[in-house]
Amino acid sequence: MITKQCLFPACHNMAVNNTAYCEIHANCGKNGGNSGKNGNDRKPFASAKRSSENFYNTSRWRTLRRKHIEKEPYCVRCGSEIDLTVDHIQNADGSPRLFFNENNLQTLCRTCHNQKTFIEIQQRNAEKADYAKALIIAQSQSV
Repeated sequence: MITKQCLFPACHNMAVNNTAYCEIHANCGKNGGNSGKNGNDRKPFASAKRSSENFYNTSRWRTLRRKHIEKEPYCVRCGSEIDLTVDHIQNADGSPRLFFNENNLQTLCRTCHNQKTFIEIQQRNAEKADYAKALIIAQSQSV
């Protein structure tokens, strides 16, 4: 039987019973607080909308991705050669120049990619919260 690491960000446990999650995170795909607007169960970050979404569906990306993994067939963080993905070092944020830039790519395993994504989302949320606080303070001082 093939075992995989849990898909929950920053988790290094092994998934159980041919599922995507370990025992601790088994409910992530089932009523784990990630239920979609139509009631469908969703994976963590499934609702995250990427501004570069359309670029992923191009033959140009698929070719670039395949060539990158051939050139760098291991995770640059942990060295794993299993379950690899190509990650953008700097968020392309809808920019084709950044999205297709070979120097902006790195190979990560799914676990390391999930960890990186989790940290990036936490940082963006903190930045939004800081901005909202600053806005409230500025508005209260102008009154």
